[in-house]
Formats: sequence, structure tokens, C-alpha cells
Amino acid sequence: MDIVFLRHGEAEDRKNTGNLTRDDLERRLTEKGRTQVPTNLGKFDIVFSSPAMRAKETARIAGGMEPVIINALSTHLWEGDWLEVDDCFVNRGNICLHKMYDDITGVQLDAVKKIRNDAKREIERLVGKIGKAEPRVLVVGHSMFLPDLAIVFVGDDENYRDKIYNLVLGEGESFSYSSSLVLPPR
Repeated sequence: MDIVFLRHGEAEDRKNTGNLTRDDLERRLTEKGRTQVPTNLGKFDIVFSSPAMRAKETARIAGGMEPVIINALSTHLWEGDWLEVDDCFVNRGNICLHKMYDDITGVQLDAVKKIRNDAKREIERLVGKIGKAEPRVLVVGHSMFLPDLAIVFVGDDENYRDKIYNLVLGEGESFSYSSSLVLPPR
């Protein structure tokens, strides 16, 4: 599976209505954010997105199709206790995973592992349904969560793992990985 991970473009500032989750999820791309989204990533068999509006808009622009929403791609709608992972990903600025991992507790690390594994399982389940042996996949989400998710796809590839641990994704930036996951045709 050829999988491309793409961070959303620049988003509007968060409104302050008193509902942090809704205020964050409803942030749309700015005009600059729309221009940051690459349109030359090629054709995809399936496109996944965080439920955040800025990620969905980015997915539509870059992927050329309506994205499949995976709640686990946003810590706010993950079915677990998102407060355990909120401090890991939200409002941390552009830092790499290796810095994040240095700063979090064991409970937070356990939550991070669970959410990324939930997202990976859902992606693999849905990719399996399209019935293509080597599908091309786009996953659109948020700065630090995407490299963390990529770690579970990379597995034992230590050279690539080191690159991901030190990667800092800017708005509208992407990276790709050819996973060893090859699905049998249905």
C-alpha cells in the first residue's frame, strides 16, 4: 500500500463559544491554507480524513474526492479518553515526535499508542474493502498525529522510523511511505 500522510493547510483561528471540541473541529481553511494544499500528489483509491473541517477541506482538494472520516484521526472524537492525549497533540506547535515522547507520561503514551492503533486498524479495514492489492491511500490530519500514526505502518523499518521521529510537518506538507501491507484482491 502506498500511503501519503498530509497535514491540513492553515486554518482559521478558533472561535471561543465555550465548546472547545466544536470550536476546534469547525475551523475552516483560510485562503492561504487552500493554496498550501498540494494538488499534484496524484490519484488515490481512497482518501481518509480527520473529522475536523480543515482536514476534510484539505482532503477534498488534495485527494479529489470526498474523504472517508475516521474519528480516531482527531483526538477530540476518539472513543477513548481524549483528555489523556489532548496535551500530547493540541497546541504544541510544530515539534517532532521525539520531542513529544520526551515530554509525555506513561499514561499519555499508552493513550497515544491506543489511538494510533485504532486509526491504523480502521484504515486497514476500509482499505481492505476496496479490493485492490496495492492501493494508493491519502490520510489527512494533524501535525504530530500523522507521524505518530505512520510509525505503526512503518513497523521495523528503522531507517524510515528515525526520519519520522525527527519530522516536523508544516501546514500543507506531506510525506509518503510504501507499506509492506499488500492486500489480496477481493
